Amino acid sequence: MRRSPNMVDQVGGHSDGIIAPVAGLNTQSALAGLSADYAITLDNWICQPDSLVTRLGATSHATGFASSPKTLMRHSSATAAKVFAACASGIFDVTSTGAIGASVAACTSGFGKAVNFGISSGQYMYFCNGVDTPKLYDGTTWVSVTGVSAPAITGPTTTALFDVETYRQRLYFLHTDFLGFYYLPADSVGGAATAFRIGSLCRLGGKVVAHGTWSIDGGSGPDDHYALATSNGEVVVFHGSDPAVVANWTYVGTYYLGKPLGQNCFTKFGGDLLYLCENGLIPASSIVQSASLNYAKALTARIQPTIAAAAQSYGANSGWQVIVYPRQSLILLNIPLSSTRSIQYVYNSLSKGWSTFSGWNAACFLVSGDAVYFATGSIVAQAFNGASDFGANIEAICDTSYSRFGTREQLQPILSRALFASNGPVSYSMGLAQDFSGNYLENSFPAGGTTAGVWDSGLWDTAIWGGGFELRKDWVTLSARGGLALSTRFRVASLTSSTVFLSLGHKFAEQGLVS
Repeated sequence: MRRSPNMVDQVGGHSDGIIAPVAGLNTQSALAGLSADYAITLDNWICQPDSLVTRLGATSHATGFASSPKTLMRHSSATAAKVFAACASGIFDVTSTGAIGASVAACTSGFGKAVNFGISSGQYMYFCNGVDTPKLYDGTTWVSVTGVSAPAITGPTTTALFDVETYRQRLYFLHTDFLGFYYLPADSVGGAATAFRIGSLCRLGGKVVAHGTWSIDGGSGPDDHYALATSNGEVVVFHGSDPAVVANWTYVGTYYLGKPLGQNCFTKFGGDLLYLCENGLIPASSIVQSASLNYAKALTARIQPTIAAAAQSYGANSGWQVIVYPRQSLILLNIPLSSTRSIQYVYNSLSKGWSTFSGWNAACFLVSGDAVYFATGSIVAQAFNGASDFGANIEAICDTSYSRFGTREQLQPILSRALFASNGPVSYSMGLAQDFSGNYLENSFPAGGTTAGVWDSGLWDTAIWGGGFELRKDWVTLSARGGLALSTRFRVASLTSSTVFLSLGHKFAEQGLVS
């Protein structure tokens, strides 16, 4: 039953309110000890410093693939940017929206790595997958790079090169089952590749599975670092400009951080390098600038038990990836639950809060300018686009932490409300669970219409909020028993609107003290 606001004053008891759980998920702390600004479940919300906002949706971008894309890559020159998708049936140009054309280059495995590389002769992109010959793109032409092509790479078997990175005007390659790396001459996309072995620096052995670079000072100089991750969880760090010259190449150290999660376990974040492993998402700067590793500095510290469990269950699956999306100050951690299902753990660098995204089932992501793309099934989609997921509702769920609301009394709710704003019709439900049961008794409420208003034209809490958003503040009755601690579930669903969740309020009947 929906009640009008003035009915609150007609019932006895007391009222309490809490802000929406903007601090996000916390699976590190005990459930009974979570403060009110943390959430137990927070799906398809983004944590802002003062509110929760439903994520935007996804739309189909490129269609017509015979097999599922597994890698998205971007070539960028001074005048244009192009996006490509690699799958088992080839590499395809997906820059434009719509059905894809013929493949632009052959490949038999879409799982690989790509990098842009600018030299004096132009801007290039390399793609390696450890199965096919590496593919080199100069903005016009694709070349399969072998030992005799033009350009050529001599030394290693090129089909065994599975990863590529650029560092200090050189290209660095990883080779299948090799504890080390190969590097090319400076300012070159071909030539003799020199092997650099790091076996003597790795006590645990294994092979190199990923590499990345970062600059502590944000520039190009003596503080530039090159890091390699082994299959057994060691990270080996160098700095310098030329591995062939002792005076220009320094071994910084070997650090045990935990086994890497996927080939895409490194990603740049500002002037740092993030490393994704079974122990969380760790800034590389924290290991080279400190005498000891403090896992509390991991960005995933608040959700580390969840990451550890996911690593154990899904660590062998392909599709682990960390994506930085500066436009919304977000970091997305893609966790592949299976070959067709995934979820994303999402971190807002402004609020420091974690949430989850579901419904996208992404195999891989790419940030290209202000746009974010992901592959799902046999299409490439654009993320954060529109208010629905391919025309279906986006459902967002928030389960707050359990609260005693500052009392030792039995809590018997009479009325409850979620204070939220939406820019269109939104159906919602609310429910309560008592005493850490996790059993929410939900009541559903109809969508309300919205009429856009002008900011600051009405009274706060009585009129339309502004910017096309209508403030909702309905007091409702919920089916719930009393208890010592209560958690509130707030669920919204819409395919046309966004929702801003601000706070919760409850009206309680007076109960006796609990001894």
